[in-house]
Amino acid sequence: MYHKNITDFPLYKKDKYSDKSLVEFIWKLVNEADICIAHNGNAFDLKMITWRFVHYRLAPPAPYKKIDTKCLYKTYMNEDSNSLKDICLKHDLPHKLETGGEKLWELCEQWNKAAIKKMAEYNNGDVVSLEAAYKLILPYITNHPNVGLINWDKVACPNCGSLDVQRRGFNFTRTSKSQRWQCQKCGSWHSSPIKEGSQLR
Repeated sequence: MYHKNITDFPLYKKDKYSDKSLVEFIWKLVNEADICIAHNGNAFDLKMITWRFVHYRLAPPAPYKKIDTKCLYKTYMNEDSNSLKDICLKHDLPHKLETGGEKLWELCEQWNKAAIKKMAEYNNGDVVSLEAAYKLILPYITNHPNVGLINWDKVACPNCGSLDVQRRGFNFTRTSKSQRWQCQKCGSWHSSPIKEGSQLR
C-alpha cells in the first residue's frame, strides 16, 4: 500500500494547484487494473477520477470491473448505516481514523506538511478498513468478477482465486446439472459444468 499527493510530483514546484501529474499517475494505475474496489466508488470515487481524466483529455483507460463495497452491503445485508466507518465498528473490523474535521482539510489546502502527513495516514487507514470490509462480504458475492479465470487455467474460486476448492454436491436446474464447489479459503460457493463422460461424484 502506498499513497501519492500532488506534492510528490515535480509539477508542484511550478504550479501547486495543478493535479495533472497525480491524475496521470492514477490513470496508469487504473489502466493496469482488472478490478477497482472502492466504498461508494460507483457514486463518488470512480466518477471523480473520470471527471479528471476527461478534464485533462486522457483517453479512457482499459476496461476494468468495478466493485463497490457500499452497494454490496446494501444488497446483501440490512444495515442501519452503510458507511465504511459504521460497518467496521459494527463488525469489529479495523476502524477508519478520524481526520479531525474541516480544520485538517483547511491546513492541507495551505500546504501544511504535518496536516498532509496526517491526511496520508488517514487515507492509508481507509484502505485497511476497505480491505477488511471487502473480505468480510466476499464469500456472499454471487456476481463477483471471476478472478479464478484471471489467475488460473484450473478450477479455482471465482471470488478469491484460491485453488483450494472442494466438491460439495451438485446444482440442478430443470434441464441441467452442474458440479458445486466450496472454496476452503474464503468460503464462497460456485459451480462448473460437468463435461460429458465425467465421473465426478
